[in-house]
Amino acid sequence: MEKFINNLSGKIYEKFFVKYIFKNDFVKNDSLFSKLKILKPEKSTEELKKDFICGKLNLVLKILLITFLLSFMALLGGIVSSKVEGNKIERGDYGEDSEEYNLKLYDEKSKKYHDIDFYVSSKSYSEKEFEKLCKQNEKAIIKKFIGENKDKNHINKKVEFFDTIMDGLFEVTFSLEDFELLDSQGNIEEEKVGEKGKKTKVYVTLDYEEFSYNFDFEITVFKPESDSVGGFLKKIKSQLLKEDSSSKSNSYFSLPKKSGDNNLKWKEPLDFTWVKIFILGIVLSIAVYIAKNKEIERQMEFRKRQMLIDYPEIVSKITIFLSLGLSVPTIWKNIIKEYEIQRKNGREVRYAYEEMLISFYEMEKGMSLPEALERFGRRCQIHQYIKLSALISQNLRIGSKEIKKLLSKEVIDSFEMRKNLARKTGEEASTKLLIPMVMMLMVVMIIIVVPAFMSFNL
Repeated sequence: MEKFINNLSGKIYEKFFVKYIFKNDFVKNDSLFSKLKILKPEKSTEELKKDFICGKLNLVLKILLITFLLSFMALLGGIVSSKVEGNKIERGDYGEDSEEYNLKLYDEKSKKYHDIDFYVSSKSYSEKEFEKLCKQNEKAIIKKFIGENKDKNHINKKVEFFDTIMDGLFEVTFSLEDFELLDSQGNIEEEKVGEKGKKTKVYVTLDYEEFSYNFDFEITVFKPESDSVGGFLKKIKSQLLKEDSSSKSNSYFSLPKKSGDNNLKWKEPLDFTWVKIFILGIVLSIAVYIAKNKEIERQMEFRKRQMLIDYPEIVSKITIFLSLGLSVPTIWKNIIKEYEIQRKNGREVRYAYEEMLISFYEMEKGMSLPEALERFGRRCQIHQYIKLSALISQNLRIGSKEIKKLLSKEVIDSFEMRKNLARKTGEEASTKLLIPMVMMLMVVMIIIVVPAFMSFNL
């Protein structure tokens, strides 16, 4: 696709811009191309024109292509999702909301189009269809109602009072002949159930729009199993409720010590928040420990980059001072003094000058110059500085005449290295900016594409 767009923009440039646009004297002498020539003197004016115009055409063609695709998808979505066929409209499925339509009505008499808004209801069951569906669902309603119980003639566990069936299409209402047997949650009221159980009728009403359907069935309710956890806990909760209502005037609430022949012991559950805090602290400590290692690596990388940036400046100063006939120790001292003055005036710490300062103090304490230079190179741990210390050491053996040539060449190389470093830093910065740019592009694409797909699915 990229190749196709490049070829197309090239053809547009040759067939249109070269033949027609650039023949105009005003365009031909446009200052824009003069500025391009100043920025890129290595290229001819014709090359600059072609690259510049083709680059803009590429971008425009890509935007137009994306626009066309999105427009086509939106158009296709509108055609496919259309429910209007001639003079008929497809209704929505059962239970769906009424749908609003904004149509254009053509009046042959006046030969004009009129805008008209109206609602179309979804499909609806007739009364006979509704009754038929209700009869078909009676067994399913009873089965769902009894839940975990064995059958409707042996209810000794919680039953389920539900509100709707058929995905919310029909509303369901339950009522009991003997409403005291079950509470509103479907739990059995033990006190109201005899030892042999108690029968009652369950009345069910199903409502749909203006239609209603009723049926009933009989259940036999027994006391919950005494050994079941649910029954035991319900009994305890009942005791707690009685205690709470009968001892509201007391300062303390008494927990039951017995339930029948069962002795009870109470205790608060352990709060494991401390465990979570402890684990979080350990994880955080490990993370900080590892992060500190990474921080050192980042600082080392920053130090290396900073020293490489300062290298051309240091080499230039040494070369200038050598050309003035100063000795290496004097040169070192002058550079350090200048740095110390700058530090007092607020300049940030520069690692290369700090290493030079250490070497200066070593020489003042009596260390020989060659040894101090060797230690300087080793501490810096950067090839350029090791090379510099070796070149200065050579100055002590072969004289200043030859070393000036070597240092002059090193100055040129160092500035070229600094230029490459700046270019690399710029590329890294643009790479870091790529992620937020891609995220912004995705957001824009979502804003454009989602409505198209939504209209496609409607």
